[in-house]
Amino acid sequence: MAYSNSPLVGYTQISPNKTVPRNNKIDRITIHCTAGKVSVEALGAMFHEPSKKASSNYGIGPDGRVGMYVEEKDRAWCSSNGSNDHRAVNIEVASEAYHPYAVTDAAYEKLIVLVSDICKRNGITKLIWFGDKDRTLNYEPKNGEAVMTVHRWFDSKACPGDYLYNRHPEIASRVNTLLSSSTNDDKVIETGSAGMWSWRKWSSGVAECWGRKQHNGVNIVKPWGNVYFQVLDAPDNYPFAFAEYPSVNVTLQATHGNGWALNNYSTYSKNNPGNQYICNAVEIRGIDVTANYSVIGRWK
Repeated sequence: MAYSNSPLVGYTQISPNKTVPRNNKIDRITIHCTAGKVSVEALGAMFHEPSKKASSNYGIGPDGRVGMYVEEKDRAWCSSNGSNDHRAVNIEVASEAYHPYAVTDAAYEKLIVLVSDICKRNGITKLIWFGDKDRTLNYEPKNGEAVMTVHRWFDSKACPGDYLYNRHPEIASRVNTLLSSSTNDDKVIETGSAGMWSWRKWSSGVAECWGRKQHNGVNIVKPWGNVYFQVLDAPDNYPFAFAEYPSVNVTLQATHGNGWALNNYSTYSKNNPGNQYICNAVEIRGIDVTANYSVIGRWK
């Protein structure tokens, strides 16, 4: 079968810790917690070390950004079980470092969107959470089905933490709602543009906004550990308020130098994606930066 990777990915660092290719079609989703609020860059650096002997297909940072470390065509080394990893797409989600290993709203909302995207691209129309190890592992998914598994079933770990584990029924339900809306009579009922934003609303209740904001003469000079940063002004408010916190993906284009974006979660709302931090390993002065926004969530 032909495999593809998620278009939601904003950062890629392919790990050497993998098996090429996977030996089974994708019919499982395994969600993990990182036990620490690590960025997608930090997670990529860890998985890039051969000595770690660990990886995942995707990671979600506390700001909702998505990283890819092992392509979907290959098996990640993630759940302490080779059979599971050959069948599953493994997703690490940045979390608190202590029980119940809570994740941010931004990370949680992006998880729903990412799992839905994985299912759609792999022909999965129904995601199943049994909540029981034996029942799940003895179940052979039918065509168009996938089951959810967890790391704690294969090793003496708390992963994915009780915060995410207890939300698996909700995750399956919300993903199935999105999958159902994409295969039934869902249609675009409104499009428009206002200021920097363009948008479209779907009859299922999903809405998409996209736009860009220009920042000129940016100086990345404020020290932050071993890197430097600058705060970019927040963009205009969305043309409408989302009913729930939407998933926000931001990419930056600079006139020179390299940099990456981090969401300032304290300013994130249902009306605005909030401020962005632009970070770089060295000081850079006087660059022009374009922030490109892609937002998806529910309008009703």
